Amino acid sequence: MTILATEYMEIQFIDKSVTFDTFVTSVAAKLASFIKEDTNDKPYISQNEAFRIFGKGNVLRWYKQGKIQPCKRPGKIEYPTARLRELSRTVQDYFDK
Repeated sequence: MTILATEYMEIQFIDKSVTFDTFVTSVAAKLASFIKEDTNDKPYISQNEAFRIFGKGNVLRWYKQGKIQPCKRPGKIEYPTARLRELSRTVQDYFDK
């Protein structure tokens, strides 16, 4: 099966339709932005830094929901940066308990 993508091909969403080219360009731009943002990340960041970057309420909520586990060492609580970024980019239902 061969699928030909042309500039006339459209993708229909609930609220609008866009050309395939526009959709792919938008996705590529978003991915490039994420990659650039993540390039210089350290594997783990301190709890205080996580609170500052992602918001204390968010980090504590993700912890209570079991979505993230801190790495505890003597005198330090650290969180995996990649997982924090993933959670911050995910649409979440804030009414989940």
